[in-house]
Amino acid sequence: MSLADEVQGIADVIKAKFPDALIHYYQEPIPAERENGQFVIILKQDIRRSESLSQTWTQRQYSVIGYGEDVQQAVSRMEDLSRFMMNEQGSALTPAAGRALKIESFSFDGAEQMEGGLQKCTAVLQLQYREPVATEEFTKMSHIGVRTEYNSKGGH
Repeated sequence: MSLADEVQGIADVIKAKFPDALIHYYQEPIPAERENGQFVIILKQDIRRSESLSQTWTQRQYSVIGYGEDVQQAVSRMEDLSRFMMNEQGSALTPAAGRALKIESFSFDGAEQMEGGLQKCTAVLQLQYREPVATEEFTKMSHIGVRTEYNSKGGH
């Protein structure tokens, strides 16, 4: 699954919980553009391991940042999002690409004050999935014939 599809899937889940939220992708907006109720999705880490000859295990960590007017609002919104993703959405996100992603964990820190008095609460969303390894395609056999001979002399 592409990174863009996965980020869009996370954004879709945030929009399902907070329909009016403005979501930024890949980087935080400049301080002058930060507003109450916004979210930011940033890739932190992508880990891939060969699990077998036919599949690769992939784990991605994202920072999900939410802005609030005060500490309580920022932390409460992040808690609501955490519960929604972990409990109400089930254990899998289904982005536009159609592949399910297992939510491994969702953890967040307390809010911190930004310039202008806005509060920022940062979460770490960890997802994992398995994807098939590209393999060489072979031409299928189209006709198989069997030839038998009868040995009337009884020999081998």
